[in-house]
Amino acid sequence: EVEKGGLPGLPKSRMRAYIENPRGFAEFANQESFKEYVSYVIEPSYGLHQRMGLLQNTISGQHLEEPMPFRNFFSGRILWDESMAYNAYKWNEANPGGLIIGLVGGDHVKFFNGIPGRYSRMTVGEKMCTTVMLNPTLIDTRRPGSVGNISGSDSAQYPEKNYVTTPVPKR
Repeated sequence: EVEKGGLPGLPKSRMRAYIENPRGFAEFANQESFKEYVSYVIEPSYGLHQRMGLLQNTISGQHLEEPMPFRNFFSGRILWDESMAYNAYKWNEANPGGLIIGLVGGDHVKFFNGIPGRYSRMTVGEKMCTTVMLNPTLIDTRRPGSVGNISGSDSAQYPEKNYVTTPVPKR
């Protein structure tokens, strides 16, 4: 539904299933750091999805007549992050002293404005949230365009290099 009509296309009853605190959700999106996150992470991700031809279908496999506009892609991304953060929060509330580990794509944790920032907003500092990026490239820690002159630094430009490993020499 969100991929077809953005957040306004999602009925309020369904939205409440994903967004426990609508005011906190809105305030989070109004932070300057979040706006930078959108331009540094979400917009380039949309461009990559566009170049790969992935915007013609929803995540559930429904075919769209027109490629998904940025507004709907953005709505889906922030709702996805909010939902993942909220489910982690609910699990931690139900399991005091428990440890939850989430293995998610890098864009969902970069610059603390995806899942980790939302989770921290929900816990109001009561619980610790630590993120670890595996095999980050320069572009994962710096804004787009700031490392473009360094060959191979933008993993989105060179997806075939994302999982290249070097064999460990035998002793």
